Amino acid sequence: MLDASRQLGGDGLGFWAIEDLHGAFAGIVGLTPVSPEASVSPVMTGGIEPTIAIHRDFTSSGLAFQALNAVVEHARSTLHLPRLVAAVDAPNVRSHRLMLRTGFRETDRAPGPAHTLILYERLLQSPG
Repeated sequence: MLDASRQLGGDGLGFWAIEDLHGAFAGIVGLTPVSPEASVSPVMTGGIEPTIAIHRDFTSSGLAFQALNAVVEHARSTLHLPRLVAAVDAPNVRSHRLMLRTGFRETDRAPGPAHTLILYERLLQSPG
């Protein structure tokens, strides 16, 4: 999924299209640095955050799970990042389940612009 898009950015970060098995656009997934404005906690500061948005026609299809796992693997094996972080609005139950299913763990909570943010972290490299 990421091979063709790697050429777009020399640092390996950016956004990629998610397509279904027939090539239909299903959403986007990406890896971006956490902005200073989004560094609502020390957990987030200096981190790289995955972003995913799935078109409503493809919810519950498994594409979000596959896409997030693909960018996590890209971050681990290609970019050699030590960790990823994420911030999810408290009411977004589907995103919380996705974070936990893909190996993220809750680390903190912080006030957000509209809702409390649940902060997550996923360690990618083995210590040692």
